[in-house]
Amino acid sequence: MTDDFNPATKFRSLTGAARTIETTLVFVLTLVAAAWAGEAHVFLNLTFFKEQFLGLFFALGLAGVFLRVKVRISESEKRVPWYDWLCCLGSLLTGGYIVVMYPSIAYSLGILSPERWLLGGLAVLLVLEATRRVAGWALVWVAVVCILYAKFAYLFPGLFYAKGSSWERIASYL
Repeated sequence: MTDDFNPATKFRSLTGAARTIETTLVFVLTLVAAAWAGEAHVFLNLTFFKEQFLGLFFALGLAGVFLRVKVRISESEKRVPWYDWLCCLGSLLTGGYIVVMYPSIAYSLGILSPERWLLGGLAVLLVLEATRRVAGWALVWVAVVCILYAKFAYLFPGLFYAKGSSWERIASYL
């Protein structure tokens, strides 16, 4: 019998610095969740948008997925490859951008600046890859079909017709 369907084989058993980084990410994610649930920012008289907390959840959670979940089951369980470190850094970058820049993003939603649609596109790709690793291809294809519909909805007849959007707008809003 094969272990292809054993979910335990998807995950790495980290040691050393990678284990420390992963544990720190999960610990900080737990603290941020507790602070958000307990509305610590209200008690500290700080102003935060809910989306800034969600950007932090996004960054920490997605970074943890790329450190812990392997690309392929046949991959080494002890070592994190360079491309997973890069995806982890991309997750922290995109989520950090939301955390830091969300007030200005909220006040100028209609402006499609290059950093917004580039980071938005990166975030979409990272979420699709993390989804593929954790849940499989089926959910990824459903998401891709929805994204393609947002672009090409003008080709559909009747009830399914919509104006459609540019790739930049789709990436920025997603």
